[in-house]
Amino acid sequence: MICGGISDMTLWRWLSDQALNFPRPIYLGRRRYWREAEVLAWLEAREVSA
Repeated sequence: MICGGISDMTLWRWLSDQALNFPRPIYLGRRRYWREAEVLAWLEAREVSA
């Protein structure tokens, strides 16, 4: 898992905060999935700005 171990509240905050620009999930039924490449790009962008 790339971002495993985060709480539901953390995920909700990442999705709610437009300034973070966290990738939007893909819904299959009631489950959420993210494209690995989008999450990796998001993580790299955060490392560069830190």
